[in-house]
Amino acid sequence: YIGMLILRLPFPGGRLWSPECPNLHTARVTVARSGRVIGAWHERFGVRSLIVKDKEFFLNGKPFFVRGCGNHMRNPLTHIAEADRDELRRQAGLIRRAGFNQTRHHTNCPYPEYFDAADENGLFVEPELPYAAGGPCEPIPFSPLFDAKEYVRHYRRYVSFGMLSLGNEGHLAEVDGEIYRWVKANDPDRLVLHNDGGYNSPENSDFYTGPQEVWTGPLTNAPRPYVAHEYLNLGIKDDPRDADRYTGLVAAPRSWASYDAGLARA
Repeated sequence: YIGMLILRLPFPGGRLWSPECPNLHTARVTVARSGRVIGAWHERFGVRSLIVKDKEFFLNGKPFFVRGCGNHMRNPLTHIAEADRDELRRQAGLIRRAGFNQTRHHTNCPYPEYFDAADENGLFVEPELPYAAGGPCEPIPFSPLFDAKEYVRHYRRYVSFGMLSLGNEGHLAEVDGEIYRWVKANDPDRLVLHNDGGYNSPENSDFYTGPQEVWTGPLTNAPRPYVAHEYLNLGIKDDPRDADRYTGLVAAPRSWASYDAGLARA
């Protein structure tokens, strides 16, 4: 499907990529005919290994703890996905300085510019197929296998593309195993998660999504590693004193009027 030509070449002096050391290299690929170069391409790339073994994630052969956060990629002024490279680099840097090493993108895939910024800042990216509750988010055909192939085709070049989620909640029962097997056969450098809704099994996922009930203590007996998707949803009210700073399409979620009304009710 992808039409890959795999070459195994020595790479002396190559440095591994990780969130702590996001080393990147540039390959210069040329195509020659009868000794004359007829095409050339410069490709930036990173080298790393991200696998699941027993009950652990391993990055470059060492146990790896995923500290992820959600990123919906909406510019608060325009309410569309951010695509400015400098702004995305700034955001990726903020996320890393806050202590995170991974971002999950709810039912969407960020732009290539975001992957570039993530490559540079040492931030793993988990795009998600545009499916929620077992169906598409928009009036589009139900074709998750096609979409998964498109994600791989266009984004496998980015070292930050670490995990692929097949959707949000729901259950793609008809095709989840087929998608998982295709990715493992054609793009084994990526980990796969069925979704964050609790239908993860060894036949459709490389790892779990954590407990589905009130968390009363550490999940010490998990058969495989897990990421606690959407587990730390913090209900923090916006400060009404910031209402006049909402100058774009996104309205202030909490105005002085609503604040006063809440005080009156209390």
